[in-house]
Amino acid sequence: MENFSLVVGTDIDMNIFKYIKEKLHENEFENNIPLKRERFLICCDSVSAITNLKFDLIVSNPPYLPDDKDIKDATIYGGRKGLETPLKFINESMRLINTHGKILVIISSLVSIDDFESQLLKYGIKFKIAKIKNLFFEKLFLYEIEK
Repeated sequence: MENFSLVVGTDIDMNIFKYIKEKLHENEFENNIPLKRERFLICCDSVSAITNLKFDLIVSNPPYLPDDKDIKDATIYGGRKGLETPLKFINESMRLINTHGKILVIISSLVSIDDFESQLLKYGIKFKIAKIKNLFFEKLFLYEIEK
């Protein structure tokens, strides 16, 4: 984060912002990091509240689990197939990245990776898998997306 002059965080859960502010302050104090950048925390769905900014890098760990009919939790469930929320985030974020900017997004093997990649290709979005993390019950894929 210290290489960027502007850092913006969004989340749909207002309670998370108090935790984030405390952790940022602790990290800067413990590591003697001077405040050289502007930071904004915005409570919104995806990036809907950001209208006039452009970014070099957008990073997201969106809700990506397929919906559970008995539990409604928008912080972990990403739609019927688990792809709806990540795809919405990516589509909305494309307008916010600079010409050579990138979006990094995490997707789980618990959803259809083929469907996810098919949707990206359908919208003409260039992507590659930057990293794969094997966990005992799933794989996490870090996608690097660009214009």
